[in-house]
Amino acid sequence: MGAGLLIFATPNLPAQIRNPGDLDPSGRVLAKIKVAMTEVSGFSHPVASLVIVIIAETGDQTSVRTDDAGIATAWLAPGTYQFRTPEPLSWNGVAYTWELTTAIQPGTAMIRFTPVNAQTTAPPAGAAAPSPPIVAGLPAPSMESQKLRVFTDCLAEGCDLNYFRTVISFVDYMRDRADASLHILVTGEGTGGGGTTYTIDFIGLRDLAGLRDTLRYVAPQSASSDDKRTGLARAIKFGLARYVSRSSAADQLEINFAPRAAAAVVRGPVRDPWNLWVFQMNANANLSGEKSQSFTSLRGSINANRTSEAWKFLIGGTGGYNESKFTFSDGSKFNSYTHSYGGSQILVKSLGSHWSAGERSTLRSSTYVNQKLFTRFAPAIEFNVFPYSESTHRQLTFQYSVGVSSFRYQDTTIFNKISEVRPDNSLVAALDFKEPWGSVSLSLDGASYLDDMRKHRAVLDNSFDVRVFKGFSVNFYAEASLLRDQLYIAKGTLSDADILVRKRQLASTFSYYLGIGLSYTFGSIFNNIVNPRFNLAGGG
Repeated sequence: MGAGLLIFATPNLPAQIRNPGDLDPSGRVLAKIKVAMTEVSGFSHPVASLVIVIIAETGDQTSVRTDDAGIATAWLAPGTYQFRTPEPLSWNGVAYTWELTTAIQPGTAMIRFTPVNAQTTAPPAGAAAPSPPIVAGLPAPSMESQKLRVFTDCLAEGCDLNYFRTVISFVDYMRDRADASLHILVTGEGTGGGGTTYTIDFIGLRDLAGLRDTLRYVAPQSASSDDKRTGLARAIKFGLARYVSRSSAADQLEINFAPRAAAAVVRGPVRDPWNLWVFQMNANANLSGEKSQSFTSLRGSINANRTSEAWKFLIGGTGGYNESKFTFSDGSKFNSYTHSYGGSQILVKSLGSHWSAGERSTLRSSTYVNQKLFTRFAPAIEFNVFPYSESTHRQLTFQYSVGVSSFRYQDTTIFNKISEVRPDNSLVAALDFKEPWGSVSLSLDGASYLDDMRKHRAVLDNSFDVRVFKGFSVNFYAEASLLRDQLYIAKGTLSDADILVRKRQLASTFSYYLGIGLSYTFGSIFNNIVNPRFNLAGGG
């Protein structure tokens, strides 16, 4: 045996931070020990607060203690070590001890203490039968409820949690992640064809810590709400099989295979008559009113895009019209009309897993911002710190563009301009995380005119939704803008009525929007029951 030397041990190191066998900068290896006891039914229980002594070949020793997930960790110099429990663990009337000798090298897998590799002795005569180990935060196991405990966390449009509880009834749904053995995290991202790609992560917790799988489900553009929830439920069932097989519900499950008819099997490549082009049109109208006031709003849009792995092209246009009519107490009337229309185009070329380059063009007309016609053309380049393939979970992008903007105003501006052309540039940094502990979205947009850097703006936009501890979460959203580039403000003053109906944007050096919310729930940890009665809004 080589000369092993114990360097450092860290009890209660969170299991998700590092993988067993990882190296630190000083060359130490992360050793992880997992202790779990298994019932006859197959249900596994992690053992918390068990002391384990680690002895090096030199005789140096230290001790670590298992956490709530039954895991203890230590950073060790490469070598051979003995892992020993100084006190027996009593389980179902039997005392268990462990004494394992293991070589610790880079890549060493998890060291597992189980009833299979333990030494056993009977407890002293007359001793009371000990209780099985209990995981902190979970009630004692019972034969009535030993289903797999899952926490379902959906951060994408299309989820129907009540539907999942109804059609996937072979698991117990936990109200809080801290009570679950499996976290199901669903995120989504739009596809080039107008559909949605759902990423479903199965993250093992507690007795399943260290197990993780990822499945994907693609809902086409034509998918209805029922199609999406049915497809997601089917994918979740597939992913649950590995984990349910480790629970006491395993002997109640069956796996069936329904072969497709021969005519239904697609052979060879599928021809796309549209060559990846997708078109979409939308139109809507809103009317409301009463005796002394009425409102009309019309909206429409048309979009086309073609998206492949190498190229992305989008083009579209929108239009809108708003009308407000008021009758005052003295019989006088006030009418307000605003309209806007515009179009945009984007062309992007993929340059590997982190880079992309392209250009964007914009055309806009809006009475609200005094623009008869605004146009902009700007080449741009973007870098993503993380691979684009991980975009459903995390992104950190930096995009820089240099462009030319042309303005034609409806009314003369406060700078005595009726038209002008200016070069500009912008830098946008955006961070987006969707993780088991919550989600974070943060962006900072800075822009200025190159011929007058005093004309600039900065916009900070962010939202946080974070689980702080069991049952308690915080959500925060804010937008703050520093405005020094309002070239379009028209001369003259607006009437009080025009200001009230927001007929035109007013001069300002800043704007902001803030919101914060707190949520704390407590009570039953189970969340299995679906009861849709009296779900309609109303009261009286």
